[in-house]
Amino acid sequence: MMRVPSGVFQHKSWSSKPDQIYTALDTARKQIEESMGEPFSNPPTLTVTKHTDFWALVELHGDEFHIRISTSVVTAIFLLWKETLKNDVLRKNDGQYISTDINLLTHVSLVWLLLHELSHFTLGHFEITGKHSILETTKGSELSLLSRAPKATPKIASLEHLDYIQIERCFELQADHDAIELMLDTYSKENWSDLRVKIASVATVMILIEKADEENQIEHSTHPKAATRIFQLLGHVTEMWSLPAHAKAKARGETPICEDDLPSDEEKKEFSKEVILPAFWDAVALAEVAEAKSIISDLGSPEDFFADVTRAKLGQWDELLTVGAIEWAELKDANDLILPLLPINQETN
Repeated sequence: MMRVPSGVFQHKSWSSKPDQIYTALDTARKQIEESMGEPFSNPPTLTVTKHTDFWALVELHGDEFHIRISTSVVTAIFLLWKETLKNDVLRKNDGQYISTDINLLTHVSLVWLLLHELSHFTLGHFEITGKHSILETTKGSELSLLSRAPKATPKIASLEHLDYIQIERCFELQADHDAIELMLDTYSKENWSDLRVKIASVATVMILIEKADEENQIEHSTHPKAATRIFQLLGHVTEMWSLPAHAKAKARGETPICEDDLPSDEEKKEFSKEVILPAFWDAVALAEVAEAKSIISDLGSPEDFFADVTRAKLGQWDELLTVGAIEWAELKDANDLILPLLPINQETN
């Protein structure tokens, strides 16, 4: 993957909530184009709707790609950041806040949400299912202009033995995965402070989506639990220190990485102390302010959480303890069946 510029941190004084969302979409699209090395194949039309509920959705009208988002998304993200910063949390080990710029933090969260929405299109989720819309929070189903019922496509027919909610949750994890990679970029010790901001901004959106479904009393969400999504997020973060070594090996046309390209053990320990563990507590702090007690419970203790990250890497599914890790493992088998069907993977086979 090509290096993505730090444009996610470039924001301005906005005059309105729609302006904030349009700016975030422009930033997200540019990041995807930089990664792909070419213009976005189907630039979306964005509609921002003044609404009291937190919702977002992506739709395909023929060949036209549309994103629809409520103004309450901006409000909810802004207020969660504002209230969290009042609680004397989200600090670095030197005591300084990771950021005190609520507009910046809101912008970064919105950029990640838009990266997630765009990833549904780039991954081919509409093509594989024949669906016309994909929702963030089930509330959006009432506001979609199109039917969500999937068509009978050859690709989806091969997955008939899977629960369709399982498939939808796998799509969400796939979109999360790509959006996380785009947002967090590669590893650099100089960018640790920015990385904390980005990780917390991603967790903010995940927490608010689950909170919105809970408030609307949605029992069978099409999304994985926030703890599951955060498990995947921090699982990626725990391996970020190895990304430059893998990139160098790929550039050399080699599979194994060179040990000399890896950071020292001391730097890895420092990364864990300065970024990985604090990022877990950032997510807990955000969930506490959101009054999302179930998310805090699902995350578990940091000891159990990161032990599960290690167990997941080793394939020790039966030994997983935390709710998020267990759901991640339950979805992995289904996800492994879906991934080969994605257009992007079939093009490379």
